[in-house]
Amino acid sequence: MRNPSGRVPILYLIYGLVLFCVLVAVFFPYSRLAATVLRRIEKQTGIQVSYRDLAYVFPAGCRLERAQIAVPTQVGKIHAYKGEELTLKVSPLSLFRKNIRVRFEGDGYGGGIAGKAALALPVGSGAGAYRLQVDGVDVREILAPFYLRNFKLTGALTGEADLALSDLKDLVAASGKMDATLHDGEVRNIYVRGLDLPDFAFKVIRANGLLDSGTLQLRECHIDSEVLLADMDGEIRLNPRDLRDSQLNMKARLRPQPGDPANLHSVAALFGKIPDVEGYYPFRLFGTFRQPEVQ
Repeated sequence: MRNPSGRVPILYLIYGLVLFCVLVAVFFPYSRLAATVLRRIEKQTGIQVSYRDLAYVFPAGCRLERAQIAVPTQVGKIHAYKGEELTLKVSPLSLFRKNIRVRFEGDGYGGGIAGKAALALPVGSGAGAYRLQVDGVDVREILAPFYLRNFKLTGALTGEADLALSDLKDLVAASGKMDATLHDGEVRNIYVRGLDLPDFAFKVIRANGLLDSGTLQLRECHIDSEVLLADMDGEIRLNPRDLRDSQLNMKARLRPQPGDPANLHSVAALFGKIPDVEGYYPFRLFGTFRQPEVQ
């Protein structure tokens, strides 16, 4: 209905604008837009994201079911995530700044995974700051691509890591810190030259360290097992071509547990080692992950 001057009342204009916004909010293809963004990120960064189903999450996010994420590195792609459900949320305000802030959380590798990333623009290199938190994930699935021979490690992993990257494909050049604890697992078919270790179960393996310029400074690594107690620290020079060939330069304090199935006392005597007041023998661990050695 028109007013006497023949103009549409302003109220009708507001009503029409609101109705238009509601229709856009209801029928806009958010899921298609999210899928398009993921494909563009994959094209620019090389990160492959596969999933069975995708749903939009208000205001700027998506939920992926049966998702897998593969990250490119200098030695090929590694699986950074595999789980039943993963939710990604982008901070809308960050879209107007120099970096994009993304939060993620989900179920993966039998536990919980969460974190955030601040990606520098443009996102092609993957440069930025990352924070990852895990709770009770199965370490066996995470480490499977890096296993040597028949070596197996099991247990529930809980911890967190902060990393700064200049290039996603060069993870070795990252800097940051990590703190992790592995509970109630087993070590099978481990090889250390000079120390004949049998398969053994452990209560806890705890480690924390700093990563800088391709070197991991391990400040603490404590092992409480049925075979021995161990405290280690030192540095690991990461090999960018193959992490299994990373150089070890560490100090290790080893104390045999009752029964001493590894006969650590005899090994220590062979190297002329004398236990300290707590019963620990001092050793040096060197070589590589592929060929570790004690003396």
